[in-house]
Amino acid sequence: MIELTPELVLEPVAEPQGLSKLAVHAEPTSAVYLDGELLGETPLSTREISSGQHALRIECLVCSEPQAREMTIMAEPEETVRRVVRFPP
Repeated sequence: MIELTPELVLEPVAEPQGLSKLAVHAEPTSAVYLDGELLGETPLSTREISSGQHALRIECLVCSEPQAREMTIMAEPEETVRRVVRFPP
């Protein structure tokens, strides 16, 4: 005789998700890119972004020679990532 047992149903475990915020100030005025997408110009007041790791690029718009800063940021859920950059004239 075969005995049937109830099926065990497993719920998928989701990775931590949520929203974070990003604020960038740069002197002089600069363009802000997150993961290759233009977010706008500085000062970039608090902008909602997805939590997790991101590539941040800040490009000076008025410097005499092209200048940029690139960094990796880790945005934790419900926290604000703040970055300040100063480019030489």
